[in-house]
Amino acid sequence: MQGPTALIRRVTATASRRIWLVTVAIALVAGIIAWLTAGMGPLGGPLRLRWWALAPMVYVSELTVVHLRYRRDAHSFSMSELPLVAGLFFASPLELIAAQLIGNTLALAINRRQPLIKLSFNVAQFTLQAALAVVVFRSVVSAGAPESWAGWTGAILAVVTALIIATALISAVIRLSGGRLNRMEMIEVLGLSSIATLMNTSLALIGVHLIWSTPTTAWLALVPPVVLFFAYRAYMSQREERSRLESLYQAMRSLHEAGHIEAALTGAATQATDMFEAEFAEIILLPEGEDSPAYLSAVGPGDRRLSMTPIDRTLGTTLLRRVGAGQAMLLPGSAEEPARPGGELPRIEDGMVAHIRGGEGAVGVFVVANRLGDISRFTQSDVKLLETFASQVSTTLVNGQLADSLAQLTELKDELRHQALHDSLTKLANRTLFADRLAHALERAADSHRTVAVLFLDLDDFKTVNDSLGHAAGDRLLVGVAQRIQAATRPGDTVARFGGDEFAVLLEDLHGPDDAEDAAERIVNTLAVPFRIRERDFTSHASIGVAIADAGSTPDQLLRDADTAMYAAKRRQKGTWQVFEIPMREEMTQRLELRADLAGAIENGELVVYYQPIVDLHRGTVMGLEALARWPGGSGLIEPATFIPFAEETGLIVPLGLWVLNEATSQVKQLAVDTGHELTVSVNISPNQLHDLEFPGQVAEVLERHDYRPELMILEITETVLMQTPVDVLEQITALGIRLAIDDFGTGYSSLSYLDRLPIEIIKVDRSFVAKVAGDEESSLARTIVQIGESLGLHTIVEGIETSEQLAAVTGLGVKVGQGFYLAQPMSYQDVGALLEKVPPGAPIRVGLGDGIVVPFRTPRTA
Repeated sequence: MQGPTALIRRVTATASRRIWLVTVAIALVAGIIAWLTAGMGPLGGPLRLRWWALAPMVYVSELTVVHLRYRRDAHSFSMSELPLVAGLFFASPLELIAAQLIGNTLALAINRRQPLIKLSFNVAQFTLQAALAVVVFRSVVSAGAPESWAGWTGAILAVVTALIIATALISAVIRLSGGRLNRMEMIEVLGLSSIATLMNTSLALIGVHLIWSTPTTAWLALVPPVVLFFAYRAYMSQREERSRLESLYQAMRSLHEAGHIEAALTGAATQATDMFEAEFAEIILLPEGEDSPAYLSAVGPGDRRLSMTPIDRTLGTTLLRRVGAGQAMLLPGSAEEPARPGGELPRIEDGMVAHIRGGEGAVGVFVVANRLGDISRFTQSDVKLLETFASQVSTTLVNGQLADSLAQLTELKDELRHQALHDSLTKLANRTLFADRLAHALERAADSHRTVAVLFLDLDDFKTVNDSLGHAAGDRLLVGVAQRIQAATRPGDTVARFGGDEFAVLLEDLHGPDDAEDAAERIVNTLAVPFRIRERDFTSHASIGVAIADAGSTPDQLLRDADTAMYAAKRRQKGTWQVFEIPMREEMTQRLELRADLAGAIENGELVVYYQPIVDLHRGTVMGLEALARWPGGSGLIEPATFIPFAEETGLIVPLGLWVLNEATSQVKQLAVDTGHELTVSVNISPNQLHDLEFPGQVAEVLERHDYRPELMILEITETVLMQTPVDVLEQITALGIRLAIDDFGTGYSSLSYLDRLPIEIIKVDRSFVAKVAGDEESSLARTIVQIGESLGLHTIVEGIETSEQLAAVTGLGVKVGQGFYLAQPMSYQDVGALLEKVPPGAPIRVGLGDGIVVPFRTPRTA
């Protein structure tokens, strides 16, 4: 029997389990057939073969293997048909099956040394082949005498059945182990196998005929197969030798024609895998210097292809020491005990290694590993061929290319080191290089008693440029900022970019802290000059933290202190600098704790939503509710002024804002169900949310989740944020049917022409204007703002109505809708529900007498 014997070398655990299941199934089927045929005896010919005589024949037939290399895979053709046909004619079915089982097990385990899973599968499928061959042969031979056409036909059909079964089972296992089958190649291999099978079967039938007709001359049947076997083996040996010499010639030719070192080395590795039918080949070069890495060029396993890739030097020196004083050697191993375990480099189960020599000593190793298939292993003749090839590679390198290649390696190493220590965009030092220089600066400062300082910079509102004009414009701004910082510092100072919009400056040899403050002031001033990007002027302010080193400063502590001072500057006023002070550490610790607490409160749903009613000032009805986040603490509600700016600063505003939007929509929807009041809900949106590309989709999900009418949802955006938000983002939101409102209108810098183009429906007049209209100050500005809203066709809501005088004044300006503490303070969901349950939908909460001005439904506050 014959056929492909190569299985996938490495299989996953899942594939292994599948193969074991198939093996068990095959063994069960073979066992059932053996049990069913146990009662059958031999055919009664002139010869009786017992299992103990037939098993050695099976064993010997598996040793007489001719190896054929075909399309980078290995196939074996044995004379196993001879004992199979002999057993069909002269042994009982059970003894034939037992002999096949015993003989194949010994041959595969002792001579092939196959892994357990492969041994088990092959023994099972060989046994099944024998069992099915018995069934087919006995079915056909029953039609006539064994020595007649019936016996010959039955034997041929039995052997062909065994071949088909072998091919099908091996193909199935290859698929189960993740391999791919080429249909044309399988047909070609099956054709070659069929020819060998029919030839061996024909010889076996000649022997059977001689035994049956003239037993004394039966030994002559052994002469043709033995002669054929040795002749074919000699032919294949010469063919393989000629093929290797041709491969060596082609490899040397390709080596000389290679234009540069990378192509020469990868080409040599490719030629080696073809020449030796190996799974992979590697060339590891070891430049001078123990601190230098090794450089790997490799082809295989699979699609792996590396060219001069830096690796750990010990991976090459270990193999180099193993070769010792010799030129080349085998690396014996097995699947269970590999010569090199897997890790950063592939495992070597069977391999060879040779020196790559340069001048007076070895400069590398040439490794060829894992012969394809398991029918043969690397031999000493392979080692000699590899040694010849490696010598040619060495000669090529020494004759001019090695010096160039090592120079290229040096340049490559320097380039990689520079890339590892510098920012690719601005070409400034990165965090790694900055930290190294800072550590050395602190060491020098301890001896010279000079001052060292660190400046930590964060650009204010950089995300606005990135989101409005794109990343390319943002990159241009970062490059411009880097150049200006360098221009504002001394040549010996280290300017670094830590990533994003964060920069740092290391100042050495200062006379005192004042020098660091002067440097921070220069940077703030130079960045205050607008940048010209895409025909638009952008002012990129930076908040700067200044940390002055003392006797016990460490690099990490100094950077943390500068970072802490930077956040203090940003909280105080953007575009300024702040010197670190010791109490800031405690403040930073508290802020970190606050961040953790706030993140936990958001995740665990510990926050609550309060609602401030928005009132029709003339009818006294509640038109809508503004949702306001509140954080219950141990001693009462934590003020929004405490945690909302902090959430903005830390990025927690995004999950917080989404939670408020979802919670408010759900609760106002429920209020409509419980009280019949269908009100609008207004939710404040942060700039971070608007810059999130997923935000419009998240809003749509909230509407769908709560089946909420989109026209009842109002998203409030401050005037400044509105001007920084791309129009297409606003249009995506309004396309959902949601209305947009400008919060704190009148405090920003929007132009009327720009507002006219925006999808805005509502303006909310800031409380600072309301505070003036009821006093002695001129109220013309507030009147103008109201008129602007009317001229643009926008609805106007006045915020911050806190006295009866203010209420009278704003209604005198024609304002119809307002909110404020005089009308109603923010209240809990339960209190809003209790309020709305008192009156039917559309009815006033309470109306004053005579002038029609609303009487507030809470205790009035005095001015």
